[in-house]
Amino acid sequence: MKILQMVNIDQDLAEQSVINTIQEICQKLKIDAVIDSEFCPGNYIQSQILFSFISIIGDSLGVTIPNECYIFMDKSRRPLSIKETVQKIRKEAKHEH
Repeated sequence: MKILQMVNIDQDLAEQSVINTIQEICQKLKIDAVIDSEFCPGNYIQSQILFSFISIIGDSLGVTIPNECYIFMDKSRRPLSIKETVQKIRKEAKHEH
């Protein structure tokens, strides 16, 4: 049986991990943009593509992001910056033990 606990991940390290993943996506899609913590992936990349990378981001951070949690938008469907995305991950994700 898996026990899920709230995660405690470093904001800066998590941001860099998400930045690295988004940079890879942008390179593959030939999107020329500066990717930093203020970058909003949802303004450049289709939601379906971003959705497919949520589990990759979770794996890179060592956490489980719930299936119903779309980390790139808030509840009002506003695209989130990478900094805001990581804050949402820190709030919503669980760590498996």
